[in-house]
Amino acid sequence: MNDRRTSLIAEAILLHLERYPGSADTLEGICLWWIDFSALGANLFSTRLALEQLEQEHRVERIMLGGRQLWRKSRETSNYTHH
Repeated sequence: MNDRRTSLIAEAILLHLERYPGSADTLEGICLWWIDFSALGANLFSTRLALEQLEQEHRVERIMLGGRQLWRKSRETSNYTHH
C-alpha cells in the first residue's frame, strides 16, 4: 500500500466533490471519471482505500441504489468537525 498515493487519490476525490457536491458514483466510475488515474497511479484497489479512508473521516458515505454501491459526499459532513 502506498499511503502517499492513497492521500493524493483522496484529495482528488474531495476536489471533485467540492466542484460537484451532488455527485455519486460506483468505485469504477470514480476511478475512471473523478480522478486522473493515470497521473496518480490509481487503480480500483487504491481508489477503494482512499474512499474507505474518507469514509472513516465521515467525508464520504456508501449508499445502495438499484443493487449497486455508490459513493457520495457524506450527509454528516456539515455536522462533523475536522481537526
